Amino acid sequence: GDLLEPGKTIERDLAGGESHSYLIALASGQFLQAIIAQRQMDLTATLFGPDGKQVGQFDSRWYGLEPVCYVAEAPGSYRLEIRPLNQTPTGGSYQLKLEEPRAPTPQDQTRIVALRASTEGKQLIERGGAQSYKLAKEKYEESLPQWRGIGDRFAEAQALSSLGFIAWQSGAPT
Repeated sequence: GDLLEPGKTIERDLAGGESHSYLIALASGQFLQAIIAQRQMDLTATLFGPDGKQVGQFDSRWYGLEPVCYVAEAPGSYRLEIRPLNQTPTGGSYQLKLEEPRAPTPQDQTRIVALRASTEGKQLIERGGAQSYKLAKEKYEESLPQWRGIGDRFAEAQALSSLGFIAWQSGAPT
């Protein structure tokens, strides 16, 4: 993987079955925030700790900006892997920007929790079925007051639109 430098925007093409890896150096307790601008396809990002274990999955949005937020528990080199959610033959381009690592604020902590709930909600919607929709609804309802609390209007709108989709699906005749 390439070492990701804070403040620099990377623009790359990603082919259908490909994945890109980036290394991010973090001290213990530092807040990692990166933004992936998804273009023609839905991307999913996975973060691995210095020991190689998965520490986070980021896939809260179908399009637009995909935020990656994490507080490092251990110092060292973290690996961020970006790949298309679905194996599409086409591919597309994306932009990636890493913010300067810093100490987390209470707002950052809230964002991490809300993002996790939104990612789980999205994964459940993609799984489909009555039980998954029921669980997804709980996840999005959990994230709503958190998004409102930190004033993230875009994330709040996405959660509401997902809840609308679930309600429509659940009300649709089988």
